[in-house]
Amino acid sequence: MMPPLSTRRLCLQPITLKDVNAIRAIVSDPLFVQASYGCQMPASDNQLLRWAIAQQKQLQYGNGCCYAIRFSIGQELIGLVTLQPKAARVELSYWLSPPYWRQGLMTEALLCVLHEWRRYEPQITVYSCCNINNQASIALLEKIGMQRVATGEQNEEREFILGGIN
Repeated sequence: MMPPLSTRRLCLQPITLKDVNAIRAIVSDPLFVQASYGCQMPASDNQLLRWAIAQQKQLQYGNGCCYAIRFSIGQELIGLVTLQPKAARVELSYWLSPPYWRQGLMTEALLCVLHEWRRYEPQITVYSCCNINNQASIALLEKIGMQRVATGEQNEEREFILGGIN
């Protein structure tokens, strides 16, 4: 089971059901919706609640994790980092509220979570997918050491796998 984590600026803790409203606000933001085109997002409050419960169960059983990202000072949820088992790999996904984009916060959060994950599960391949039009996400994945390995159907999605993280 992955422990709570922290960086110089951030506190990363497992999500709770209290986080659902903040998550809904992020996934409803028009800028977020545009940037996450093609990504699967909970479409209703009921789906979001079921998703949050499923994340908690995965953590409880040591099968993946979902971290709420907050500033070290304050409790406002500003984003999420998840690692979801998919066959013999684990899928990295991440969300960040648009007011916090381009501040290095997600880079900081992802490096922290991936460093800890590799301590627990070094043999499991980590991969991530993003829309080819989301240049910021592509740059972020490359910055944290992931390498592009494939283009999805209809050339709308890029897949990356984790290289070495220092």
